[in-house]
Amino acid sequence: DTFVMNTENKAEVLDHGVADAPAYERIVEATEDEMQNIILGAQSCPTLAITIFDIDTGVQLYPTL
Repeated sequence: DTFVMNTENKAEVLDHGVADAPAYERIVEATEDEMQNIILGAQSCPTLAITIFDIDTGVQLYPTL
């Protein structure tokens, strides 16, 4: 699992399927498959509230600039 819906019906990113305390900013190490799920989730956000960066390079992966 990559996401879980919280009590406010908002998706939270899981760190390898494990839920932490709620956070609106999260750093996770992701496999290639997990990263694809995270990007697909970000693309489905109607408000573009999800921004994804590569932590090693600092490059913004989504939304693309």
